[in-house]
Order: sequence, then C-alpha cells, then structure tokens
Amino acid sequence: MKNNNNQGNQGGRNNAPARVYAVGRPGADPDANVVT
Repeated sequence: MKNNNNQGNQGGRNNAPARVYAVGRPGADPDANVVT
C-alpha cells in the first residue's frame, strides 16, 4: 500500500511538468505558423 501511494504521487508530479513543457513548445510553433 505504501508503494502504491508513492507511485501515484510521482505520476501526478511528473505529469504536471510534462504538460507545462508540451504547452510551451506547441504555443511557439503555432505563432511561427501564423507569421508565415
């Protein structure tokens, strides 16, 4: 049960940063496309 809790916390924390990075990268891509 202790292992399950640790995995759940790690997954949530890893997901948060991954989402921020993905949003930041795609945001710049669309901008460049609009300029073209």
